[in-house]
Amino acid sequence: VLFRSPMTILGAVHDGSGTVFVTADSGEIQSDNRSEATDLRLVEKLQQVPNRLLVWGYQGDDGRGDRIGAYLSSLGDLSDWQTLADGFGPAVRDANRSGWIETPATKTQGFVAGLVSGEGGMVVADPDGHVTLTNDFLFIGWGRIAAKVAWQVASAHPSPLPVKDRLVGLME
Repeated sequence: VLFRSPMTILGAVHDGSGTVFVTADSGEIQSDNRSEATDLRLVEKLQQVPNRLLVWGYQGDDGRGDRIGAYLSSLGDLSDWQTLADGFGPAVRDANRSGWIETPATKTQGFVAGLVSGEGGMVVADPDGHVTLTNDFLFIGWGRIAAKVAWQVASAHPSPLPVKDRLVGLME
């Protein structure tokens, strides 16, 4: 049985009042982990970091995503977003250098959004561990460029819709 290739778009938007909205193009994907059908499982696109007001996700290989999740589950004290970004980039890079064959399909990027010490923000790390840290908006995954452009266009014009509703509309 052939499965269609999983597609993931994750996004986060800070509304300016201290609230961060996080969304995905769908709640979960059916994954064959790009190996044998015996590895078939459902993967939640967004997951909560235990005991934190943070959610995370990834786009790419499931095994590497699991390693990123293990890192986030073991986080120590976080004083600010920069502290999170400083550890997250190397963790994503190390997950990508785990000895598996490197192909465009296995390159994995990670995403975290929410609150650290009461401050809203988001960070993404590419497969090489380079991070982008922002408190405005961020999209990753297939279709991220179109999502960024659509968000910028939607934000350039006054709208009676709240930020949350505009973000949901964009991702549908």
